[in-house]
Amino acid sequence: LESDPELGVIYGIKEHVRQLLKIADIHEFQSRWAVLEKSVKATKMTEAKTLFRTLTAWRRELLVFVRTRLTNARSEAANLTAKNLKRIGRGYRNHGHYRLRILLYTAGLRPC
Repeated sequence: LESDPELGVIYGIKEHVRQLLKIADIHEFQSRWAVLEKSVKATKMTEAKTLFRTLTAWRRELLVFVRTRLTNARSEAANLTAKNLKRIGRGYRNHGHYRLRILLYTAGLRPC
């Protein structure tokens, strides 16, 4: 990191984000957010500023995660499973068969 200052900056910002996601208290989240914002403003790197804009757009969702520790990972996994099944089937023409295939797969069963 000492030999590449840009990499050191990005690594530091990554660590700020990682610490931010470990927090379970809203007030501590706010104070760490301010530290992250100050770090991003101190750099001239466009990648860091773009990342912070993305995090700012998702700030509400991040606060919900801090409060509840819940994510939408299960629904995203279910959507990915359905898409993969559709890709494997090369496109189902009958929606009923497609739905049944998803239900069988998620139940751990295999069609005959």
